[in-house]
Amino acid sequence: MTYCVKCGTEIPGGAAFCPKCGTPVGAVLRAERKDYSGMGGALILIGGILALLSALLPLLLVGFWGSWIDWMAGMVPRMAIDGWRWYMPFAIGRWLMVLITVVSLVSLILGIVAIYAYQKVRTGQIKTGGLVAIVLGVIMLATTHWLTGLLTLVGGILCYTSR
Repeated sequence: MTYCVKCGTEIPGGAAFCPKCGTPVGAVLRAERKDYSGMGGALILIGGILALLSALLPLLLVGFWGSWIDWMAGMVPRMAIDGWRWYMPFAIGRWLMVLITVVSLVSLILGIVAIYAYQKVRTGQIKTGGLVAIVLGVIMLATTHWLTGLLTLVGGILCYTSR
């Protein structure tokens, strides 16, 4: 006794098709893939924009902070006895500014590439844009850009698995 894989109706012996729905006997039912590229593309775009914004604010603040540190360091006498102890926080501040600048530039580049991936998705190259977004999401997560990385990664997965 055989049953239809689509509707579950009992199929009489020797029949080539289901009498109820017309599905061929022995047909394998495939799961239909849905198109999530619209939502995935939106997540990729939001992740890219947030990455750009999260890069611009620290770059603006570093410029202000750098001039303040230079002004304060000029106030400390470097040649005084034990003067290096007073100067040390300013040297650490300069290294922090360099680190913040590098992280911000990485975030800026990742945001631009995420917007590029969104353009790929929007123009119909869903698999390519999704794959680029997946790689970007992993890189963003590895470089501690968690929110933007998570949004871009989920958007890339949704695009890559669409259609």
